[in-house]
Amino acid sequence: MIQVKDLREGNINALCEKAHQLMAAGSESRDTLPISVCNFKKLRTLLTDGNLYGSSKVVRKIFDELTCLKVLGMSGSRVYSIKHIPKKIGKLIHLRYLD
Repeated sequence: MIQVKDLREGNINALCEKAHQLMAAGSESRDTLPISVCNFKKLRTLLTDGNLYGSSKVVRKIFDELTCLKVLGMSGSRVYSIKHIPKKIGKLIHLRYLD
C-alpha cells in the first residue's frame, strides 16, 4: 500500500507498476489528482482525501483505464464537472465499493 502526500508526477511514476493500493492526499488546498494515477494498471484500491481536487478528465480516465479497481473512494475530493457517474463505470467489473 502506498500513501502519497507529495503528488508531483516524478514521485509517483516510479511506483506505478507494482502498486495495488493507493491513498492520495493533498497537502495544499489546490493539489490535484495527477493524470499519471491512471498508469497504475494493477491498482485495486484508490482513495483520495478532502484536500484533493480532481478534474473531470482524470475521473473519466480512471473509469476508462483502471479496470482492476475493487475500491474507489473519492467522496471527500472536490471533483469538477461530474454531475453523474460516467457510463464507463461498466468497465470496472471488479468494483465492489464506490464512495
